[in-house]
Amino acid sequence: MRHLYIAFVLVSLVSLVRSPGKEGSDSEAASSGGSTKRWRNWKVPELPGWLQNIKEGKWPWKRRDDREFVKNIGKDLPMKAGDTVVTSLVPNPRGLYRPFLWTYAIDADRVVYFFPGFHKFRRGTCTAKVIDIRTEWKDMKMMNRKQKKNHLNIVGGLVAVLMVETRPQVILPYHLARCNGKHYVEYLSLGGGSSKGSWLSVMHFRVNSKCPVRAPLDANMLSRIFKTGRFTLKAKDKSAKDIELALPGVENLGPEDYAYELWPKYIRDLNLLGWKEEVARKKALLEAGGAA
Repeated sequence: MRHLYIAFVLVSLVSLVRSPGKEGSDSEAASSGGSTKRWRNWKVPELPGWLQNIKEGKWPWKRRDDREFVKNIGKDLPMKAGDTVVTSLVPNPRGLYRPFLWTYAIDADRVVYFFPGFHKFRRGTCTAKVIDIRTEWKDMKMMNRKQKKNHLNIVGGLVAVLMVETRPQVILPYHLARCNGKHYVEYLSLGGGSSKGSWLSVMHFRVNSKCPVRAPLDANMLSRIFKTGRFTLKAKDKSAKDIELALPGVENLGPEDYAYELWPKYIRDLNLLGWKEEVARKKALLEAGGAA
């Protein structure tokens, strides 16, 4: 593995040359020279965790937060909505499963994962799929990596469900190193500002410009996404089309209607925003008005 670390560091040094800072006025550029100014404004990028550990004299793989990772097979793995769950890197003797597959838990039993089949892999695309690990991956070795600091809670789960439920099925960009399952999971967990990755990260390369993980996403969007059943994915590349996500049936809603009952049952059962009580209250008011 040592030669891999050396290779990643060399690639990162080459890429840093292409990362100038903000340019100033034309007069400054003319007086000091464009290249000199770029180097003057250049900033060292934030080091990924494993390099920060080396800088601090720690083991590269030492965890930098207080999360406690839990390992078990699918049917017994404890998890909750919002957790990051990864399949084992070591081959599973009980069956042929995809190694080191990053998934996002949308409830205590189901995860959403992003992985292309052979034909989609050649075209650089993938789809989001939901799976019940208690039944379909019950013998798969997995690790629950819990939730990082500044996690978005259930908001990312709603967007993940929209990726799965939108019809016709959403085709997402995919790149093995620069727009893969981990980039999507990090976006759902932490929002666009924390999913860009780094050239210095062994398992989380810098995201490319066509990967649709740039749209603002934060915990304050819960009400809007849950009520409208809509969200738009955006990439950095202006030539890439925005990806519109929507629950089936939202196009039939009126301006004062909410999409509460269009969500899948496992989301409705969470009773977000106390929607069941709100719907019951509205029905009671309508019935009372009709009786009057």
